[in-house]
Amino acid sequence: MMRLAFMVLWVACSGPTDAPGPKATDLDTGDTPTPTDDTAEGADTAGPSDTAGPSDTAGPADTADTGSGGFSWACPEGMVPVSTVGEEEPVFCMDAYENQVEGVLGDPNQHLGVGVPTTAVALHTAGVVPATLLSYGQAHAACANTPVLDSDGVEVGRKRLPTSAEWEDAGDGVLGAGGTSYPYGDTWSDTACATPLEDGEVVLSELQPTGSYPECVSAFGVYDLIGNAWEWTDSGIVLDIEAWFAVAEAVGVDVSLGPGDTILAGPLATGSLELRVQGVSAREPDVGADGALMVGPESFDAHATGLSFTGFLVIREELADLAFLPVWFDVPVRETLEDPPVTTTDERILVLWEAEGATVPDKRGCAYYIGSAFGCTLDSASTVHMYDFVGTISFRCAADPLRTTE
Repeated sequence: MMRLAFMVLWVACSGPTDAPGPKATDLDTGDTPTPTDDTAEGADTAGPSDTAGPSDTAGPADTADTGSGGFSWACPEGMVPVSTVGEEEPVFCMDAYENQVEGVLGDPNQHLGVGVPTTAVALHTAGVVPATLLSYGQAHAACANTPVLDSDGVEVGRKRLPTSAEWEDAGDGVLGAGGTSYPYGDTWSDTACATPLEDGEVVLSELQPTGSYPECVSAFGVYDLIGNAWEWTDSGIVLDIEAWFAVAEAVGVDVSLGPGDTILAGPLATGSLELRVQGVSAREPDVGADGALMVGPESFDAHATGLSFTGFLVIREELADLAFLPVWFDVPVRETLEDPPVTTTDERILVLWEAEGATVPDKRGCAYYIGSAFGCTLDSASTVHMYDFVGTISFRCAADPLRTTE
């Protein structure tokens, strides 16, 4: 079933769609350095987060009695309704501001079932500095821990991390295809949001309180979607290792699973694969004498020694941009730290089976210290980070509408 879902997603990319998915770019550099910014530890167990998912309260599209029979649909208090043009009732609901967290964040890699789970909940309000230095898994769990309350204060569901398409729609003012480039319109403004200037010049030195820029708001009423902190979203791309190799075969990329979890590449694979790993400069893997994909020594900073890296191998073919293979490799301890570093062997790229079934993290919105008129558009996506990465990335939550009695 998972393989089928992956293949349906891939095939859907070949034709028009009214719910565009993430568009991979190089907008993935410049996160505020932290002890874990340049490394990502491998996971020990398989499976996505087992925290509560989206509310199972039916939304407007789930029932035939919408707007009739004494029922209507509304968003939980403090959340912004996102609706179809000409319709009043929301399709989904979004936090108006970037979130803070209250409680224990737990292990950064918990989206893969590793370590202590998050018990924190998400809080959103104007006038506070948003939470950062939390991983995709922690943000995902914090939303899933946050109750959705009805008008009587009774819990009727949980919030969830928004999908990339929901995040983009909440910002561009249109559900599905279309909408504006920035929350405030199609013409860049140097002063509307907490961003660098049009040419990328940085003018701010720190995060700003939420809602500090009254013009940085979408037509739906969602603030700070570009600038200030990056934001985690759920790409909706489910990692399916078997399906990845099937997609590669379908588009003519000559790769196969080799012994010891290696990835073997034939001549037709040259120039068709992209390695997306935080902290690694090379983007196209090498091929060893035995046909196994490698990462050459020139790919690493001189101080990248004795570390493990995790990331994604992406097929660079038209129609296959959503085909992600989770991978990992070690950098052995080197006796010298020459620049460039010297080593006698390349590092083999191996399949990261622990990530099977998890979703690909997506980072959106640029930040106060990096971006430009080109890089801060609402459809710019960054899918280079793995589950334990932490940096200047915040989040906001989404929820399904509540059915209310008229």
